[in-house]
Amino acid sequence: MAAGADQRALPWLIPQGNKNTVRVEVDLPPDFPKVLIAPKSENFTAGAETASLTTQNTPGGCIVTDEFETAPAIISPGGYQAMLKVESALDQKSSKVFLLEQK
Repeated sequence: MAAGADQRALPWLIPQGNKNTVRVEVDLPPDFPKVLIAPKSENFTAGAETASLTTQNTPGGCIVTDEFETAPAIISPGGYQAMLKVESALDQKSSKVFLLEQK
């Protein structure tokens, strides 16, 4: 296996759980009254990981909440690849891009 490869040959131990929540409130300027494109709400599950991305429109903007939780577990090499896919999906540009309409 090459150095730096995103693969595992042996199981991976996650000794303790972890929960992170990031909440971003976006207040729009008066000249931009409408959000045309925002991160879409999605749920992900892979092995010991669960994640959700929620977008909620508000009168003056929107709220984006990202919740990511891991539980103690032993992850097989195949399960590790699934966990990487969840992390990659959360890190994609589409989960960070907004398109606004100007008056």
